[in-house]
Amino acid sequence: MEEAANDMISWSNDIHSYNKEQAQGDIHNLVMILMYERLGLQNAMHQAGVYCKAALQRFEDNLIMLPTWGSDVDQKVAIYIQGL
Repeated sequence: MEEAANDMISWSNDIHSYNKEQAQGDIHNLVMILMYERLGLQNAMHQAGVYCKAALQRFEDNLIMLPTWGSDVDQKVAIYIQGL
């Protein structure tokens, strides 16, 4: 779940900050990496969105599979997940 949350946050940031980062010459951006793989800007943005959607689905799939450990631990886990 942590990895899925991190991917979603990082990749959506890359989509939203693409213009600023490319103007500054920052190459550490998923959209730019996808463009390097011979995708145009629109297709790279679309593919980054597909990756974000898949990360969200991984998060939700793992959330459904969480076991229960008793009310005290379950409450702490719920707080932790909310923070993700």
